[in-house]
Amino acid sequence: MDLNLTNSLKVTTAFSSGYSATYGGKTEGMLSVVLSGDVSTLAKDTVPALTLKSITYEDNMVKVLFNNGGMLDYSKYIIYNTYDSDGNAQLPVVGDRYAAVTLKGFDADVLYVDLTSGYDVDTDATHVDNPTMLNGDLLAAKKSLSVSMIDADLTVAAWSADSTRLAVAGPATKTGFAVSAETTGKDALAGLTADLFFGSHDGSSAYLLSASYSKDFESGMFTVTPHMTFDYAKSATLPEFIRPVSDATKVTFGADLSADFGIAGSLSLTDKITLPLPGDMTYTYAVEYSNKIHDLFNIESVKVSKADGTEIASPLNLSAKVSGSTTMDAVSAGYDVTLGSVALDKVSDEYAVDIHVKTGYEADMVTVSGDVWYKLHAATKDATNNLGYMVTVSVKPMDKVAVDLSLKNFSDTDSDGNYFEETFNEPADFLYSADVTYTPNDAITSGLHLSNATYGGKSFYWNAYVKGSVSF
Repeated sequence: MDLNLTNSLKVTTAFSSGYSATYGGKTEGMLSVVLSGDVSTLAKDTVPALTLKSITYEDNMVKVLFNNGGMLDYSKYIIYNTYDSDGNAQLPVVGDRYAAVTLKGFDADVLYVDLTSGYDVDTDATHVDNPTMLNGDLLAAKKSLSVSMIDADLTVAAWSADSTRLAVAGPATKTGFAVSAETTGKDALAGLTADLFFGSHDGSSAYLLSASYSKDFESGMFTVTPHMTFDYAKSATLPEFIRPVSDATKVTFGADLSADFGIAGSLSLTDKITLPLPGDMTYTYAVEYSNKIHDLFNIESVKVSKADGTEIASPLNLSAKVSGSTTMDAVSAGYDVTLGSVALDKVSDEYAVDIHVKTGYEADMVTVSGDVWYKLHAATKDATNNLGYMVTVSVKPMDKVAVDLSLKNFSDTDSDGNYFEETFNEPADFLYSADVTYTPNDAITSGLHLSNATYGGKSFYWNAYVKGSVSF
């Protein structure tokens, strides 16, 4: 429920997650307060238990934030994180709470993090957390600047953390600091990047110098991309909120080539040579061809690649994918066939082919879609559950009424949409669901849900509901 009081104050209630309130405007300043607390399971006549989640003030000059939770990401090397293809953070938050001040006119900000108890300095053997400021805390600052043909992000941090978290011997109090500079070239230096990092914790130091260059040069149907990277680094035991640096001093270089032959398709060559200092030179390269021959037959990729290794011409792997589709009036159909990467000399013994066929029909009152997946893998060729299927039907028999039906033989537990990673049931062991909804107006929706796909098991269940929303 959103409640607007005048043009400046807005209160939002999400009954399963909490509340937020904002006051002000962009020019005169905006103050936001977010409270968390679940009010959906409260007993009658009880008061919601609320926790302060964050306070934010922002105008055109400054932004001040207090967050009563950990921080996901601050810079590339200091309080860093990695993300999957869907943008989900892969590392846990750092700290119990933090405060940050951003000075917009200076492209700079200052950060204070109260580290989690795992980092806190203990006062004695009873492991009672020491709440003293800067014991188990981190201070950091970041500045962005542009000088001539270089853009740079500079970050500096200092901290005090518990040695038990780091598994190193010595006194409990361990202090450290880190500085980093991430630079990107522009104009005449476009394609050039360089990272500098130095970190020290209780006298143990790590450093990194990484410089790389990559730029496309086009001529007609050809594009050549020379690339080179130089890494000079030394590792050390640093806190977990500092990006680890490995002992890796090496030079990598190569030149990629791509060619667009029009109706004859496209060809690309990628390569990389790695020279460790010291060490043996390694090679990796790939040749890939693609061509859209017809709507019904599209060579998305035929690729021969060599894994990184000291051998120049082995081992070689093969992968491929073809697809096609067509639409005729209300009917559509398509397919794709993918050969997973497999060693050239072991294709007959270790092949893994994924086949997907889809069909659809769409009319004024009825929409039908069907998908079939088949895993043709050498390792599981005799299995009886290599086939997966899903059929969905949507019907609108009359105005304001909709019926949705679904039939499939898997639980759909994979979050990234790759159904070949699902474990299919036997073809006769299917799950079904049916939904009937009635929407009399813009404010109310009612429905009935029937299914045999219960949470954590397989048995019939149903529920009925009425939902409503209104604004005024």
